[in-house]
Amino acid sequence: MEKALPGKYADDIKDHCNVLIEDINIIVSGYVTLYNYPEMQNKN
Repeated sequence: MEKALPGKYADDIKDHCNVLIEDINIIVSGYVTLYNYPEMQNKN
């Protein structure tokens, strides 16, 4: 991982990924309201 992201340490990368996974889990669980943007609606 450190070769792909110079200047970053593996532990920092893992910590950041864990924070992102926590955010995703909160969103998927329904605790965060997702807005219905008009440009994202199906226009069939």
